[in-house]
Amino acid sequence: MMSWIYAAAICAAVVAYWIVCRKNALKHQEKAVQLIEAYFADDSVSDSEKSKMYVNYVLLKKWFALPLLFVVAPFFITIAFISKKYSFEDFGKTNSPEFEEVFKSLMEMNIVRNPLISALFMSMFGVLYAIVMVIGVVMNKASKIPSYTMLASTLVAKLVRLRYKFRHAH
Repeated sequence: MMSWIYAAAICAAVVAYWIVCRKNALKHQEKAVQLIEAYFADDSVSDSEKSKMYVNYVLLKKWFALPLLFVVAPFFITIAFISKKYSFEDFGKTNSPEFEEVFKSLMEMNIVRNPLISALFMSMFGVLYAIVMVIGVVMNKASKIPSYTMLASTLVAKLVRLRYKFRHAH
């Protein structure tokens, strides 16, 4: 009987947490909608930029936006570099200040709406970014990009050296 009471209390706490998060996110969503309306009313903004912003708005209203970006981003970046459609310099370009302001507002809305998921996946983005930075530094210092045969031959050589290494007693 007590387990039912505990389960009901946990369910009530989850629902209350969900309601509080959604209520707090409403003011950020209203601000984002006002910024988007002003962004769409601007004639200097291209239609492709407007469609990108609309997709961002629809996606960032969902709870799965950051997990989806975390899963898709490495594949998108890899395919973009392999296809030679984008270069490293393309990813360094900044957007217009209006785009940045609207996107910042959308991210605030998503973070306030889903704080636990946001904290978890933002931390994971940070760890992934640190790993990519280390790999990037190592790759820039390497004289050759290793191939599968180079990696396999190096691994075999190390294993053979460890297998036949003479040991002595201390």
